[in-house]
Amino acid sequence: MKAYCFSAFLLLSSISFGQTSDTTLRRYDLNGNPIAAGSISESKSESKDAASGQSTRTEYGVDANGRKIPLSSLEETKSEVNGHVVTQQIIRRFDQNGGVTSTERVLSEEQKLAGGVTEKKSTVYRADLNGNEMVDQRSVTRSDERTSVTSVEKRGFDGTLALAERQSTTKETTPSGSKSQSSTFLKDNNGNLTEVVKEVHETSKQGIETVENAVKYVLQGDGKFALRDQTVTRSTPQADGTVAKQIEVYGDQVPGLTNESGKPLLKEIQTVQSRKAADGSVVETTVSQRAEVTDNGRLGNPRLVVETVKKTGQ
Repeated sequence: MKAYCFSAFLLLSSISFGQTSDTTLRRYDLNGNPIAAGSISESKSESKDAASGQSTRTEYGVDANGRKIPLSSLEETKSEVNGHVVTQQIIRRFDQNGGVTSTERVLSEEQKLAGGVTEKKSTVYRADLNGNEMVDQRSVTRSDERTSVTSVEKRGFDGTLALAERQSTTKETTPSGSKSQSSTFLKDNNGNLTEVVKEVHETSKQGIETVENAVKYVLQGDGKFALRDQTVTRSTPQADGTVAKQIEVYGDQVPGLTNESGKPLLKEIQTVQSRKAADGSVVETTVSQRAEVTDNGRLGNPRLVVETVKKTGQ
């Protein structure tokens, strides 16, 4: 694999502190038996003003023999060059033997423009089997306090880049929180950008509880938008500094039911609890109640589905 060289990333200075964390995941089967599900290792170092830094994140799985194997890794380096924040990410994915199957490099540059506008340009490079890079995608995002527009160019079969997607988001402050609305436009068969996805995200404060409501609508064959899914998350801070969450997942289709109303149906309720252990680690458990096909879509009994243990150190 060729070496990645970019002078801005070789001159990181004023690194003042570092932090590492290891997260172990454990899933549970239908009988409540634990199944090792892998782990995540992270390390991070930053300057005092966070203008430069480095981080590494590696996700591991478990093979059929119970051995720990890498699944993917992300290396990120950030620096400030002439007032521009430059970020490089190298993403690698691995096969079951630990061999690299693909490599992706994302180079981004962010700068402040006049009128409170921020511009971010990103280029995605992909490497072939010989380690040679080629530009696969470019995007430009311009944002201010209320709006954000991203235009994405992708490489076609002829090897050239052409506008393929556009995303726009509008944000506003409400009396109890905030609201954002976003749209995704894709090229249709005639080469025109057509809106295909609408998303609405609202956050509100109700006492000490924070409620997030995220709704997604998708363009149907008849030219109308229909609800695809909705998630309502209720977060409550705990005395030990952790946060408890209840997540309600809705959808247009629920196992065991026929939905002709067009209204969202409850598919699942997740209850997420966190606690600090004696060794300083944070233990998080997720209990799920899912709609059952055999019970006309009614929610089943609560079942522990996943547990994570995160240890953080310097």
